[in-house]
Amino acid sequence: MFSIPFYTSIREPYAGSATPPPAQLAIAIRAARATGLQVGFRPLLDEANLNQKALNDPADSRTGFLPTNVAHWLAVYAKMVVPFARAAQQAGASRLWTGAELTRFGHDKGWAQVTKAVRGVFKGALLFAANWVTPNDLSRLPGSGGQGLTVTADAYPPMPYPLSKLPAQWAAKAKALPKGTVLTEVGIAALANAQYKPYAYKPSSAPLVPAVQVAWFNSACGAVVTDHLGGIYFWSVNVGRSLTIKPTRATPAEFTDSPGATAIKACFSKLGGS
Repeated sequence: MFSIPFYTSIREPYAGSATPPPAQLAIAIRAARATGLQVGFRPLLDEANLNQKALNDPADSRTGFLPTNVAHWLAVYAKMVVPFARAAQQAGASRLWTGAELTRFGHDKGWAQVTKAVRGVFKGALLFAANWVTPNDLSRLPGSGGQGLTVTADAYPPMPYPLSKLPAQWAAKAKALPKGTVLTEVGIAALANAQYKPYAYKPSSAPLVPAVQVAWFNSACGAVVTDHLGGIYFWSVNVGRSLTIKPTRATPAEFTDSPGATAIKACFSKLGGS
């Protein structure tokens, strides 16, 4: 899955300097398809320009953001997404996420216009990535993004337990998800006790502990098998980045050249053979 960033004011979304043009997205999708992969993409509201005062956001996050006029925001958003959806269709993508982690208005009726606009140019599966951190999030998963979509889970449930207990805890928590749910984000910093707040990716003075990533990735993968979930997507690898970056205190969520990457490889081998 390719996640492409976009930005927003309190009134409406917009493509920023880091938002790739649709033609560039198509090139990336074709390259991935040429390797035999199935490909999806989703627009992801970048949190760089979010702040509590300017954007009515109590958490400085996608999950806390709320536009002043949701209907207007979604109308502009639909127009912004359509060129990317058209490019994805032409390049051979099979899945498209219409939104991700916009919890405060994920059930607004205005999402119907987004679905209609995207469905006019994209014929593959349509999905919406809902945030899953707290138990209360589970009740908000159904219907996120409106009717006619498959809801996936960006999974960051806190687990204040020793690493040895993570497999059982992951399995127990994932059991509450509907059968077949895809975990569209699973990630964690390679820092001591990161499992307490797996969504915290910022640089830290905590000791570097790659075993945290390994235990988290192994446990999440095991939960996919145990609880008959639909798949898993590990967060994240930036397009064009070196694949020899190790996790550090400054970049604790990296995993491409680490024991975490080995755990991911083992996970996909297990899922591919199941």
